[in-house]
Amino acid sequence: ANVVLYFQNVLRKAMWADDDFETFFESRSGEWDYDVVKCRVRLRPKYMQLENSLRRARTPAEIAAAISAADNYDVCLLRLETLEAVLCALGQPPSQMADVTLMVNTLDAQKKILVAIPKACEKDVSFRHLMTICAKVAAFGGDQPDPKVAERRDETARELGDLVADKIRYDGVGENVPLSVLTTLCHMPLNWRTCGERLGKLVARRLDGQPLETVLPLLRSVVAALPASKSIAERLADISRGLFHDADPAAVAEALEAMVSGGLCLEAVAGCLGRVLQSAPFSVVTVIVAGLGEIGMDSDEFRTCSHFVGSARTSLEALPPTLLLRLCVAATKSPCIAETTLDAVAGAAALTLPAWSADDASKLLLAVAKAKTTIAGRGMVSLYSRASEVLSTRLQEFSSVQLIKVALAIGQVPACRLLLESVAIELAFSRLTDLPSAQLHLLTQSLLPLGSEHRAMIGVLDHWASNFAETTRQEALLTESLGLELVRQRRGELE
Repeated sequence: ANVVLYFQNVLRKAMWADDDFETFFESRSGEWDYDVVKCRVRLRPKYMQLENSLRRARTPAEIAAAISAADNYDVCLLRLETLEAVLCALGQPPSQMADVTLMVNTLDAQKKILVAIPKACEKDVSFRHLMTICAKVAAFGGDQPDPKVAERRDETARELGDLVADKIRYDGVGENVPLSVLTTLCHMPLNWRTCGERLGKLVARRLDGQPLETVLPLLRSVVAALPASKSIAERLADISRGLFHDADPAAVAEALEAMVSGGLCLEAVAGCLGRVLQSAPFSVVTVIVAGLGEIGMDSDEFRTCSHFVGSARTSLEALPPTLLLRLCVAATKSPCIAETTLDAVAGAAALTLPAWSADDASKLLLAVAKAKTTIAGRGMVSLYSRASEVLSTRLQEFSSVQLIKVALAIGQVPACRLLLESVAIELAFSRLTDLPSAQLHLLTQSLLPLGSEHRAMIGVLDHWASNFAETTRQEALLTESLGLELVRQRRGELE
């Protein structure tokens, strides 16, 4: 009746025939669903309109525009196959030469699709299909996606990981799942508390008879997921140890490095490393020794390994500064490394010190000073001498905190007296006004070896006196305006 009145009163013409209605609505099928048999029509829901718009789109730009214009709710109602198609179409970021509208639409559409994918996968999706979607999401956005897209991609990967974990726990993945799939699973952000036990048993069965080289990628992946993956990590560590006897020394060393990184089977690591010291890559051996030293390991087997590293002076000189620094820091926690390795490491560091960053150089000197040893060998003497030569000309590169670290490290070293004076003058006459009280206290402590008559120390003490005078003046003003009791109360609160 309303349609008849519309034609009579608004259009002022006779009502269309059925064929006319069919032609009209069929030409607008994206918005209207017309039943020819029953002569009925209904407005399609917005998500269905979006589906039709995407079906008609011919370019990524048109797809991005349609998704960007839609509500998140409607995008989440799209069928999974439609979302997968869009995932492929918008898989790469827009070109840097693209216009602003295209870039905005694409980035907005990418984020909306990533939000919708996990919700669509909550329905009945097979394990294999779910793994395919996970792979597409992992590659979505390219190698350098927009930061917000990358953040959303990681969140989507975690949500899909939860779904995969549920599949493993409640549905299983089959006894004959390929090792490549297991390796992929171990790289994924799974909910290990949900699936770790079941996946661990499956991995143990599938790895039976496999060489260590096959186990290694899985071990590294589960170690990266610790502590959530603790159960399967411990299982893989035990499997790896059982394969050491016939394995390549390089593979053994890599497995031991992963175990140290994850805190697995630590008591057995030094003994296993001792059997491959001569043939494993020296850099990997060094990483393992440093890792054990950082937890204070002390045993005869570990001492053998540490002594091996300390005796290979030529090999130490080829190591990068970060690894040499790590060994020095380990010497502050391990007497064994301090006694058998530190001097050689210091000597190697002395040779490459000009290439060290200011931050690493300050940490190096402080670590050497704090190391658990009282013996200064040739390597340490060489390091202090080299530091005095090299760092004195680079003080402007150091932050105030780094300079204070250097001063604390070399204060008791006679060979570094000139460097200490240079650092003290730089801090006392160029940087005092920027130092908070805590750092000023450390600076004063570090300059004590210079004596109270040194001009840098006098400058620091004058600065303290000036600070105290200003504080007293401000308290006097507050006392006049607020009263003595309130000032005392405020001082107590601050203390």
